[in-house]
Amino acid sequence: MSIQLKDSGSSGNSNGYVRSGNSTNGYGGYQNSVGGSVPPARYSQPTVHVDDSFYYQRPKRGGLSHNQIMSISDILEWVVYGAEAFAGILLVIFALTHMQSAGAALAAVEIVFAIQTVVILIDALFQVMYRKESVLLIVFAFILSGFYPLIRGKIIDGQIDTRAIISLLVYLVGCITYFISIL
Repeated sequence: MSIQLKDSGSSGNSNGYVRSGNSTNGYGGYQNSVGGSVPPARYSQPTVHVDDSFYYQRPKRGGLSHNQIMSISDILEWVVYGAEAFAGILLVIFALTHMQSAGAALAAVEIVFAIQTVVILIDALFQVMYRKESVLLIVFAFILSGFYPLIRGKIIDGQIDTRAIISLLVYLVGCITYFISIL
């Protein structure tokens, strides 16, 4: 523990501390006349933390905090998987019930595909706008909406999720069953 004396501050660039000679301390600064060490004036940086995630929070985007964005993203992920599996199941039901007219069957399938595409587009827009993911999600949502869960997992998480593979398999079985029943 050292005692620091203040002077009038007229002795140059010493920030009011009494300094003597050129004897340096561990900071590359000077020792004052009482014997304690005083860091030089340039040593005013705050302590650098190795793990600053505790001290740093991501800025809010669009009125949502980072935790809210991640929660909504997780919910939308389940909705996308569910919509794709539900579309596959409905296609199997349409194929097995042999709807009365081709027009009614086509209208029902169009509604299923429209609902699935809307859900996928909502998820893609949310991921691009709030999580700042790749714009390719929107492109794949328009062009390859059936394979969107695979592409979503690869772009967002860096790996394809097992739930995405299962929902895609259910969807593909539904599509194949429906198209075979049309023939």
